[in-house]
Amino acid sequence: MRIEREFGHSRPDTATYTDLEKTLRLSGGADENEGRIEIFHDREWGTVCDDSWDIQDGVVVCRHLGYFGVDTVYEGAHFGEGSGTIWLDDMQCRGTEDRLSDCSGGSSWGVHNCSHAEDAGVRCSLTSGNGEVRLVDGPSERKGRLEIFKDFQWGSVCDDSWDRAASEVVCRQLGFSGKADYFTADQKGYGTVEGLIWLDSVTCYGYEERLEYCTDSGWGVHDCTHSEDVGVACDATGENT
Repeated sequence: MRIEREFGHSRPDTATYTDLEKTLRLSGGADENEGRIEIFHDREWGTVCDDSWDIQDGVVVCRHLGYFGVDTVYEGAHFGEGSGTIWLDDMQCRGTEDRLSDCSGGSSWGVHNCSHAEDAGVRCSLTSGNGEVRLVDGPSERKGRLEIFKDFQWGSVCDDSWDRAASEVVCRQLGFSGKADYFTADQKGYGTVEGLIWLDSVTCYGYEERLEYCTDSGWGVHDCTHSEDVGVACDATGENT
């Protein structure tokens, strides 16, 4: 019997549902936390079109399913084309809603101008909580663009006031020891043009256990563009190597 993840729980897809119940599942992914988004409405599973699909929509999907947050959103039937009705199109979630069907804007149920080649997908975060950090898009887990997690979303950190002490805090939080260095992520080819910039003007003494314990301008308060995203390189002698 095939098991799908729905509302953060596992249950068989042969269950009986009422007309009023709307639920969500991810299909076609290699892991249970990723896949094509399928929503149950009017006794039928269907998909969501990727028109206007963005990270805020993914935040709501992952929250709805009980995950810690969203890693990535996908367009163009990344996890394969679904079948049946395309239930939703032109989603405009703010990221604060509990369910995808609570989002404002978008089309009415079943109203769309899409094909299944435009089915939307998502990858949800399994273990991250507020203040967690990661290095992404680099050559290894020890080097890349710095991102920090807050309110179900990963975001970057601006390089204003950034220094080696702040880099050492990041590497220590990730479990690495030894020398730490930093750079502008965009100049190394690790940049991005999407997503939030969570922190700016970060100042650390260097002994803090977590980046969120350093001083900064406040969550989401900045005067930066993604061309100023900071990158960090951690020494390879840590316990995670």
